[in-house]
Amino acid sequence: MNLRHLLLPLLLGSLVLVAGCESKGSKVTGQLLVNGKPYIAPEKASVSIVFASADTNAKLPACSATYDNSTGNFTVNGPTRGRGILPGKYKVAVTSTTYGGSEGDQFKDAFSLPKTPLTYEVTAASEQSIVIDLTKRTITAK
Repeated sequence: MNLRHLLLPLLLGSLVLVAGCESKGSKVTGQLLVNGKPYIAPEKASVSIVFASADTNAKLPACSATYDNSTGNFTVNGPTRGRGILPGKYKVAVTSTTYGGSEGDQFKDAFSLPKTPLTYEVTAASEQSIVIDLTKRTITAK
């Protein structure tokens, strides 16, 4: 049997795997509002924003956001930094806790993963900008 016939299927299979790993998601950025203003966490507190698959069959990886406490802006980091978040429907959890957690969540777990009413459909667009308004309990596109 010719060595070329053995290597060709292996090479083609490798290309398919690499192409699947190279799929890009969407860069999702936004702002977190409370009472119509950017949310600035209390001193010694941290804000956590997590996008978790709303469809258990979709098997989308959960993605956390990097939060800027001075502006209320955030960027969702995909499962591989720099590649964005994959398209699909997500539940969005938001918490604000003090370091050490002694005071608990500032939002009283109203937006924690099991309870959050917030959902967002990430599309295939390369960039998306959203506003999460906790007072209105909504997520809207900018």
